[in-house]
Amino acid sequence: MKKQPTPWELGATLYMPATRKDIAEVVLEGKIPGLRSLVVCLEDAVSEHDIPLAIQNLSLFLKQLRHARAVNDDEKYPLVFIRPRNPDMGRWLTANLDLSAVDGFVLPKFTRSTLPVWWDIMDGTSLMMMPTLETEEVYDVIKMQALANELSSHDCRDRIIALRIGGNDLMNVVSLRRPRDLTLYDTPMGYVIKMLVSVFA
Repeated sequence: MKKQPTPWELGATLYMPATRKDIAEVVLEGKIPGLRSLVVCLEDAVSEHDIPLAIQNLSLFLKQLRHARAVNDDEKYPLVFIRPRNPDMGRWLTANLDLSAVDGFVLPKFTRSTLPVWWDIMDGTSLMMMPTLETEEVYDVIKMQALANELSSHDCRDRIIALRIGGNDLMNVVSLRRPRDLTLYDTPMGYVIKMLVSVFA
């Protein structure tokens, strides 16, 4: 049985589209030295018409991952998360794939209104959750405070390993693009990140 991962184990998380053919090589063969966590993405990194291929590729990788973790020290491998496209896909994945070797889901476009939907999917599993804050509601400190208050007392609290911030999506909300010579912290997102840290701390 896998032990429950902690936020300190995440390190710098790598995102890989589920269509990539070298996911198993990256995770199981140490292709990227020092990699501590990886997200197999089925959301915006995969086009609509490539979803069947991505699901097929993910299913094969999960089979390889289960075998590897069964015969080797589980701590040898990075943490593995899946980013479903939406709650419907998340529900399908939990119902149709063996996710026993996966550490959790990254929940896209997470809001207070989608919390009960995602929890209905996740409650019957042992998967950890990484909600991603990336909708226009993020710019509303009142709504973020309401979300923080609800999460603090919700049954899902101990299953949330980290909150993620969708910087690109949040920049798109206000029709901005980050110049190459600036970090995200040098843009209006710098304020948003500070606000979120203050609200959710």
